[in-house]
Amino acid sequence: MPRPSSTSLTSALVVAMLAASALAARPSESLLPATTKAFIAIPNFEEFRLRWNETQLGKLAKDPVMKPFAQDLRAQIKNKLAQTGVRLGLTLEDLQTVHGGEVCLAVIQPNGDKAQHAMVLMADVTGHI
Repeated sequence: MPRPSSTSLTSALVVAMLAASALAARPSESLLPATTKAFIAIPNFEEFRLRWNETQLGKLAKDPVMKPFAQDLRAQIKNKLAQTGVRLGLTLEDLQTVHGGEVCLAVIQPNGDKAQHAMVLMADVTGHI
C-alpha cells in the first residue's frame, strides 16, 4: 500500500474536523465518502474509556505487574503519533482532550483512485473547540 502524502492526510483531517464540528449530531458513517474502505467509530469516547477499564484487558492494563508494558506501549503510540503529528499538528494529548462525543478513524481512497490512500480522523469536538 503506497504511503499517503502529508498533504492528503492534512487535507482529509481538516475536512473531517470541520465537518464533525459543523455537524456534531450526525454520525461519522453519514459523513464518510463512498470511497471509504474501512472505519471504526466509537460513539461516546468517554463511555468507551470507562467501560474499557471494566474489561479483562482494561483490568490487566491497570495491574502493577503490567505497568512497564503499558508504559512502553503508550510511549510507542505517542512516538508514532509524534511522527505524524508533525504533518497533522496533533499530539496524543490533543486527541484525548478535544473530543466531545464520537471519534472515528477511517481509510479512504481519494477520488476512488486505487493508487491513493488516506486516513481520516473525525472527532465530535462539541464543547471542546
